[in-house]
Amino acid sequence: MFEGTAGFICDECVDVCIQLLHDYREMGVRPSRQRQPWYKKLFSEPTRVAICSFNVHDRDNLQGDRVFPGIDAQICDKCIRACEMLKASLLLGG
Repeated sequence: MFEGTAGFICDECVDVCIQLLHDYREMGVRPSRQRQPWYKKLFSEPTRVAICSFNVHDRDNLQGDRVFPGIDAQICDKCIRACEMLKASLLLGG
């Protein structure tokens, strides 16, 4: 499990997000920007910009373009990449 400031994501979910990003790139399509998680649109909650719950980035390194929504938290593509790199270093014994 990777811990963010407002949520968690498991290594298998990181792998799914990485695969989705890879599939989009392979098809030559950019993933759409999601300003509000889809489930909030369905339930007509007020429109808000989707913000990454993991907050690995700072003012100089803003969150990524693509936000993957979860039920209680969401994660951006930059934080997914950070989790991927951390996972790889842990597997290599670093």
